[in-house]
Amino acid sequence: MDSQMQTRGTGPPPLPKDLGSTSCSKCTPTDDELQRLALGYKRLKYLLDNWESETTICIRGCKGSYENCGCLRDPLVVQSYMGFKSMKDPLFKIDQIMIKAQPLVTGDQDKYAEAVERWVEKANDGNVMAYVSSWGEANPGGGESEVRRYLEKSRKGVVESVDILKVICDSLDIKV
Repeated sequence: MDSQMQTRGTGPPPLPKDLGSTSCSKCTPTDDELQRLALGYKRLKYLLDNWESETTICIRGCKGSYENCGCLRDPLVVQSYMGFKSMKDPLFKIDQIMIKAQPLVTGDQDKYAEAVERWVEKANDGNVMAYVSSWGEANPGGGESEVRRYLEKSRKGVVESVDILKVICDSLDIKV
């Protein structure tokens, strides 16, 4: 800093002396946190098993055909299932739990670390694909066919995410 200049503040508060000594019990996820993995896995399986109905929204109470009820494909539902819409979702920031759970891995540590890395990549890709597809009709050259194309890419990402999540659960001996 220039010797003619001085901050008006007092600087940050001092760090505690025992900052570097964290116990591993604080690092290891609780059973409830680990169960979020199983619940998230089950929810993603449900989404895949019910893809058409879960990603289609219609005017409430309409009894007519798909075309007459103003039904649309809603790719943003994928973001909800992947934990990007609510802090209460079991998969919300689940990668942090996965990282904390590394010491609990019963098998191949490298396989687990790779699965966590792939999870983060696929979850982010799925989030982006869902978002992009939601704007398909508003984009130049877009339309319902573009929404469907990106929605299919998003579905494939969810399939891969489910497989990755299964590897992670298996590595942690979590029953799904």
